[in-house]
Amino acid sequence: MLRKVVQASLLVVGVSIGSQAWCQAYVGVSGGFAQWDVDCAGTTACDDSGESTKIYGGYKLTPNFALEGAHVSLGQSTAAFGPFQAEIKATGWELLGVLNAPIGNKANLFGKLGLSSMRGETIARYLDRESSESVRSINPVFGLGASYNLNKFFALRAEWESRMVEVPGDKGSVHNFNLGLQIDF
Repeated sequence: MLRKVVQASLLVVGVSIGSQAWCQAYVGVSGGFAQWDVDCAGTTACDDSGESTKIYGGYKLTPNFALEGAHVSLGQSTAAFGPFQAEIKATGWELLGVLNAPIGNKANLFGKLGLSSMRGETIARYLDRESSESVRSINPVFGLGASYNLNKFFALRAEWESRMVEVPGDKGSVHNFNLGLQIDF
């Protein structure tokens, strides 16, 4: 299914490049924190937040619409039950449509919706033994954000995103907030 979405998106980009006089590519990097929706009841220690990082690139087909792809790492959540420790983490790829609402020449608000293909992993440790399992799932992702143009090429970007992530034996939402730098070409 993801393959068909990518093919359709490339077709849209190809048609738009041929028919649009206004197009602009961009890349960016951002970092922040991710909040995992996990149940910590019964644990002796639990950390449900982790570092979030993202490398992304996109193509603005019009001043108000862009297609964007990203590689995302959502950090990890950990829990302990005496000598038993568990860790869940996720990384993956995303393909999104981005609706932009420029505010003057410097600022921009945006909303985005798309699909994420995330690899969720569970790592279990007991004393000196470790085992891990992973699963890949495709789920919707959506987000809201704002950017501020420092000049013609550089912009600061802040965004909040939410997506479902499946790990072996469970599925839950992960929300992340990132700040970063975007470069327009």
